[in-house]
Amino acid sequence: MNDRQLILKTAEWLQDRWGVVLPENSAEYDQREELIRFLIPRLKYFLEHEFEFLVNTMYRLDVSEAKFHQALAGKDTDQIAGQLAEIVLDREIQRMETRIRYSQNNSTKD
Repeated sequence: MNDRQLILKTAEWLQDRWGVVLPENSAEYDQREELIRFLIPRLKYFLEHEFEFLVNTMYRLDVSEAKFHQALAGKDTDQIAGQLAEIVLDREIQRMETRIRYSQNNSTKD
């Protein structure tokens, strides 16, 4: 699977799990920067209104605690949300790679 396909699969996953509203045209969000741009408002909302949910979500995603705390040390909510978006996207891409690899391994065993 190439990088573009991996990003598209991750984008679909983020849309389902995070409620990230993505444009209809997949070409508009097939780049990493676009996904980060769509994640930022959601993370900013969690920072301002549902911080406990955000912390629990980071834990469930198995995000590095050090990275999470480093992001929280940002100067303002926009910067923090931007850093968290990068962390979340990196982790979701890793998780998607694992899912794909696992499903390919299972299909070759049949």
